[in-house]
Amino acid sequence: MNHGKWTNLGTILVAGTMGAGLMYILDPNRGRTRRALLRDKTVRGINVLRCRATQQLRNAAHHLIGGAEEIKSSLRDRSQQVSDDILLERVRAQIGRAVRHFGILNVAAQDGFVIVEGPVLVGEANRMRKRLDGVRGVRDYDVRVHEVSEDEMQRMSGAAGFSPNRAAL
Repeated sequence: MNHGKWTNLGTILVAGTMGAGLMYILDPNRGRTRRALLRDKTVRGINVLRCRATQQLRNAAHHLIGGAEEIKSSLRDRSQQVSDDILLERVRAQIGRAVRHFGILNVAAQDGFVIVEGPVLVGEANRMRKRLDGVRGVRDYDVRVHEVSEDEMQRMSGAAGFSPNRAAL
């Protein structure tokens, strides 16, 4: 029985809200201004939505084209020999994302075989191997690194942190 009471109360509240909204919009004194403002906001919303939808479609198309080109390039690289210079730059770019102190490492590449030597921070060797697995043109690699602590790495690299005096030079 109470369910019918709440349904009637809900109907009355919805009808009252709609009536107040119509009075607000159809007011003879300020209604024209309010309707114009509502129309302008609606037109702006539609234009922004159209612009964002166009951007998203263009972005999706670029990702699709980029993915197709990436696949095409990887297939081409499997059948062709990548030059050592290009391979070395690809490897350096990927290792630089995985290793904090990249400048200490020695990287060499020859005929698709890559050798990486030097110290890395604890945990970086596995990240570096994962990166090397994804580099196009790398047929095999040998990672000859030893993991060291942060303090030992600072000592080896000679970097004692930021120094205002050294930065001023």
